[in-house]
Amino acid sequence: MRIENQIEALSEIGLLLNEGVTINDLLNSFSREAYESEPFDLILFVYGIEIEEAPWGRFICNQAWNFDAEAIEGDGSYVEIVKQFHRISGKGKRIEELSDRVDFEESHAELNYTVDGVKRTFKPILKLKSNNKCSTARW
Repeated sequence: MRIENQIEALSEIGLLLNEGVTINDLLNSFSREAYESEPFDLILFVYGIEIEEAPWGRFICNQAWNFDAEAIEGDGSYVEIVKQFHRISGKGKRIEELSDRVDFEESHAELNYTVDGVKRTFKPILKLKSNNKCSTARW
């Protein structure tokens, strides 16, 4: 299936390319043939990443995000996760006082935040691999 048809089908269900994003931005990451040989598989992955060229920090689609538990590397990791959830939900202004602490040696993580004036603490459960990378983190 042509990449243009995949983009059109995804837009019909609310997954839109961000303003200014073009097919060329998608082709920076993978070839047209790669996208078209397995329709929707690769394009859904790419919709959740940043454009892989300057200026950096631009996402392909604000309604999608890819996450790997190994990205939990220390303090600030859960703050970044929450920021991404809020980016894709469009509700980022509701959360305040966002902070976290990740201690792999103690297998402890803590996320502190305030939503609609209510302070909350969440303690995800960390499971580590032998290289001290997080393999899973249950909410």
